[in-house]
Amino acid sequence: MPVDNLRETHGVMKGLLIGVRCVVVLCGLFYFLTQHAPTAMVTFFVESTCPVDVTYSTTGTDTQQIRHVSSGWTTELYALQGAPSLSAQLQCKNGRVTTTLTEQDKAPRRVTSTGDFAVAEVRARD
Repeated sequence: MPVDNLRETHGVMKGLLIGVRCVVVLCGLFYFLTQHAPTAMVTFFVESTCPVDVTYSTTGTDTQQIRHVSSGWTTELYALQGAPSLSAQLQCKNGRVTTTLTEQDKAPRRVTSTGDFAVAEVRARD
């Protein structure tokens, strides 16, 4: 096989490889844009008669904890997927705690608990 034909074959193969890579990247981008779960705003709110320890998650697996939170604590986060949840435990006896979880464009979900070191937990999807 002459040397010129080998050079042409190498160039053609290189061009085909670049084309295949572009198709793979475009397919991946298309999949991401059409299958990726949309983000939604989630609001967490805690009302209590004494300080509480708060645990919350926007994904159902990755949790955050905050200790000794005062009544009226709130935060807004974006949830990609999963089941957002919020729980709060009283740090006193004979108290009352209410946790409220509101997903974008949905009715708020609220749970109230009373008693010694009571826990109120609310989930977006049960």
